[in-house]
Amino acid sequence: MSPFCTHIYSGQSMAPLFRPGDGLRVEAAAFAQVRPGDVIIFYPPQAVGSDAEETGLAVPSRPSPAASSWPPSATEGSRRIVHRVVAVSPEGLVTRGDANAWPDEGFVTPARFEGRVEALERNGATYTVPRGHAGLTRAAFARFRVRLARRLRRIASIPYGLLRASRIVRRIWHPALSTLTVATPQGTLIKTLHGHRTVARWWPQSGRFECIKPYDLVIESPPCPNRRIGTAAVP
Repeated sequence: MSPFCTHIYSGQSMAPLFRPGDGLRVEAAAFAQVRPGDVIIFYPPQAVGSDAEETGLAVPSRPSPAASSWPPSATEGSRRIVHRVVAVSPEGLVTRGDANAWPDEGFVTPARFEGRVEALERNGATYTVPRGHAGLTRAAFARFRVRLARRLRRIASIPYGLLRASRIVRRIWHPALSTLTVATPQGTLIKTLHGHRTVARWWPQSGRFECIKPYDLVIESPPCPNRRIGTAAVP
């Protein structure tokens, strides 16, 4: 049996196949055995021979006891990239995240290759990772879903914007909101809370204002000549 090494996944480029926190079982496959449709672990170009400080899609490795001797560089806190192989050429492997619009730049060479993802672990269960034609088909469907979701959001933004401008929701929905003022290195931050959840943030000094949906239907943008308004995830 080929040795395995467990990595913890983070990022969004391989959604919906992988979710942040999934464990990835990586097989020490030979570089020549990799085929289109396989999901592989590899180093960013600048990280060959050392631990990468990749800020994008990466996986910190967590070697399992059975695989403590492989690979030698798989130390706690080291960084890797996990994407699917979409083509094999004499220059190397062409890779792409299932949710990414374009292939990665450059080729994955043997020096950057670490292994092939065989399975994922989630909530105590183990699932086989699709490979070959099935893997490529799944990736194409994932990108279609992403494009469709973006288009639907653009379409829905029109009636949503009209609804917000009408102020009708403010007449019928009156959530119990409270405010909290916090001192931060960027200046004063005023949070709007619904229960224990932060639903809006305002930095009076810069005029930056963020509010999550659907609370932007009932929360007025604060008066500020230089304010910048946006909707974003508000922790």
